[in-house]
Amino acid sequence: MHALLFPGLTPARHRHVCRFLDRYSVARRLFDECSEALGYDLEEAYASADIHDWEPYQTAFLAIHLALAEWARDQNGMRPQVICGQSFGAFAGAVAAGCLPLGEMVGLLSRSTAVEKAFFTGLDAPLACIFFSRVADADIEALVRAAAEPDGWAEISVRGDRGVYAVSGTAAAVARVDEAVRARRGIVFYTIDRAEHCPRMAPVRERVEREAYADVVFADPVVPIVSDVTGAVLSTAEEVRTDLLDGWTHPTVGTTLYDGLEAVGVTRLIVPGPSSAFRRHGGDRFETVPVSPAAVSEALA
Repeated sequence: MHALLFPGLTPARHRHVCRFLDRYSVARRLFDECSEALGYDLEEAYASADIHDWEPYQTAFLAIHLALAEWARDQNGMRPQVICGQSFGAFAGAVAAGCLPLGEMVGLLSRSTAVEKAFFTGLDAPLACIFFSRVADADIEALVRAAAEPDGWAEISVRGDRGVYAVSGTAAAVARVDEAVRARRGIVFYTIDRAEHCPRMAPVRERVEREAYADVVFADPVVPIVSDVTGAVLSTAEEVRTDLLDGWTHPTVGTTLYDGLEAVGVTRLIVPGPSSAFRRHGGDRFETVPVSPAAVSEALA
């Protein structure tokens, strides 16, 4: 059984995918659809954006990954029996499964981004989330506890594949995590200016549900979705809606999703997206088929 796995949001600059956008008409069509929903030219905004420009960055990520999934289906005949997404990838999964049209999902994410920014900028102490690897698993809990002292908090947000972690917390605590990782000769990938995937984000979840999701009508998935929050199969619109919101307050744990995929008989993962340090999905538990912008661009040259 094949599963289409949309990875979490990772840094991918416009210059790394511009040939793909120029050569693949589906990618161009999806970018145009997103531009219409946003009310501005997505590619132009994406070309000058960085990871802190939430709206264009995440919308471009969404469109690129959905275009790659269409390539895998139309050109390579890859038709998954299950769909899933890790972290932000779950939103792409919901679109691919037919739960919400792309334009409506872009509108939802735009409203959500406005709510998130209002929440985080209104806090007395700024929050952050750091992504890193190559720190011994046995050291992580103590490292996080030490970083939280004496004047902040820190919680594990991501336990990913092969030693990739993310820790959310007050900016001061996250800075101490950064120092501790580097002192252990670990690798710091990047730090974002908000917290995510942890219980302290319950107030964000509540506001986003009330202010961004209120009038959104989801449909039942036409292909089953396996949740990265619980590992369960999602088969109704309400389950998908709740699962997307629960991503705010539940850590992303790779093994949760992989256990769920194995439970339904998945043996092969189709993984769209640019190459990155995070695209090491499933460990040795599945055959993995990457579908990258570079590979598609080369095929269309």
